Amino acid sequence: MRYAFNMVTMQREKINRLFQFPMQLDMSGYMVTNLIDRNKLISNDNQDDYDDKDNENSNKYPCSPSSDNESHLFELIGVTVHTDTAEGGHYYSFIRERVKRSNDNNFSTNSDILLDNQQQCQQHRWYLFNDAEVKQFDPSQIVNECFDGEITSKGYNQGSDRFLDFQFEKTHSAYMLFYERINTPSSPSITTNLPTLQLKDPIVYTIPKDISDWIWEDNRRFVRDRHLFDHHYFTFMWTLCHHQVPTIKQDEQQE
Repeated sequence: MRYAFNMVTMQREKINRLFQFPMQLDMSGYMVTNLIDRNKLISNDNQDDYDDKDNENSNKYPCSPSSDNESHLFELIGVTVHTDTAEGGHYYSFIRERVKRSNDNNFSTNSDILLDNQQQCQQHRWYLFNDAEVKQFDPSQIVNECFDGEITSKGYNQGSDRFLDFQFEKTHSAYMLFYERINTPSSPSITTNLPTLQLKDPIVYTIPKDISDWIWEDNRRFVRDRHLFDHHYFTFMWTLCHHQVPTIKQDEQQE
């Protein structure tokens, strides 16, 4: 969430312009080793022409991948969203399910890892956590839900006596991003002498009994209320009572 202070109204305002962020983030270009190597190469050039050739040097000496096997790739696992204005609003979150993946023992490059994890990211389920509302979420909608920008809506224009397209700034935008490092498979020199370990059984997360009991009771009340307040249920009960009342009166008269 971005703010700006309006010197005309003397109020803080929320900036709703389009702001994009990736599902996967490569931080290798910002590592200390890569920055030092790049600065050494640049320092060998003529310092007098440095200012004029800053952009040229950036392309001439791109950041090289890190020499170690540590991954600098990160994947998005959660987004906290703020909706409304800078003075107030509401927060909710989109969170990817926490499922541990088993890694191959074969060595792969960063590009291979990136492609592999892009496929795995599509297999992870995302959920919306909005107070008491928890439901599955389509991650392809993160662009619409978190990137700010404008939305087009039709509205009636009295001057032209017709419906026109109007553009409005979205008031919901990403407030905080959560990324998790993608683990790089180990080097073959280390793994060749190690046995292959595979995770056969799924990971089971246990819930404390008091929380589990509360969830079951809350779900039971929800199902009961849903049936009690359903119009089909009322129609059934009304028909049943309407049918039974004359029968009871006839039995009383016979007695």
